[in-house]
Amino acid sequence: MKLKVFILTCLVHILLLAQQEEILKGNKKYVQQNYTKAIEWYEKALSKDPNSHEILYNLGNAYYKNRQYDKAKEIFQKLLDQTLDPSLKSKVYYNLGNTYLQEKNYDDAINQYINSLRLKPYDEDARYNLTYALKMQKKNNQNSNNSKQNQKNNQNQNQ
Repeated sequence: MKLKVFILTCLVHILLLAQQEEILKGNKKYVQQNYTKAIEWYEKALSKDPNSHEILYNLGNAYYKNRQYDKAKEIFQKLLDQTLDPSLKSKVYYNLGNTYLQEKNYDDAINQYINSLRLKPYDEDARYNLTYALKMQKKNNQNSNNSKQNQKNNQNQNQ
C-alpha cells in the first residue's frame, strides 16, 4: 500500500514538473517576443491543467500580443468565468479592455475598464485607458455624425 502511494506521489510530481517546464518555456518565448511559440508552450501546459489560472492568463496575454484578439477574448472570458479572485479579475477585465480597444470597440473597452476599476479603484493604468477610450468613443461618434450629415447634405443637393 505504501509503495502505491509513493508511486502515485512520484507520478504527480513528474507531471507537475513537466507542466512547470512548459510554462517556463512559454514565459521565455513570451519575453523573447516569440508569441507564437509561447502560445504553443502554454497550450501544451493547459492540456495538462485546463483550469490553471496562471496558464490561462499567460495564454490570453500571448494571444493578445500576437494580435489574435478573438482568441485572447475567449481565453480571458474563460478565466473570468473560473476565478473568484478580485485581483485577478481586475487584471483580466483590464486586459479585455485593452483587447477591445485594439479592435476600436470603444463601448466594450469602456465597460471592461469600468469593471476593472470597480474591483481596483486606484488602478491608474485602467483609469488612463478608460479616459482614452472615452475620448476615442467621442471622436468616433463625432466623425460618424459628420459623415451622416455630409451624406444628408449630398442627398439634398442632388434633389
